[in-house]
Amino acid sequence: GADQQACEGQSVTFDAGHPGADFVWSSGDDTQSITVDESGEYIVTVSDGINCPGRDTVELDILSIINVSLT
Repeated sequence: GADQQACEGQSVTFDAGHPGADFVWSSGDDTQSITVDESGEYIVTVSDGINCPGRDTVELDILSIINVSLT
């Protein structure tokens, strides 16, 4: 998937698709989708038990909120 950005305090859900397949995420999760709120690289390996497994990587960048002080 495409790399993602989110603001601090927000989370992003990555969905590997392929319902019924087996999933292994670099975060340790084994579900079809994960919701994350930390910057980093997330890798998923998907296997349906018949063909060769597929793999995808996406980068999440959490952006800091800018504090503004009006005077």
